[in-house]
Amino acid sequence: MLQRLLIQWNIGPEARAVAEAGATGIYGPLTERAVAELQDVVVNAVKGHEAWKLAQALLRYAKGSWGDATKAATIEYLGSLR
Repeated sequence: MLQRLLIQWNIGPEARAVAEAGATGIYGPLTERAVAELQDVVVNAVKGHEAWKLAQALLRYAKGSWGDATKAATIEYLGSLR
């Protein structure tokens, strides 16, 4: 499911690489890089306290991981695009 979302969102070159490989269901280096790319976009877009919480979470956990902080910030970011 995560890979399909990365492909659908088409955030940048890493997401496009996932699209080229297809949604395999394997959380490997390609998916990890695409998630890190998404995190960069979200961190730069989310403002205020939520951005600080996400930045702290990324420092605490490995960048490229898909956890609650990334999910919440991504949902907020995507909601702001409406």
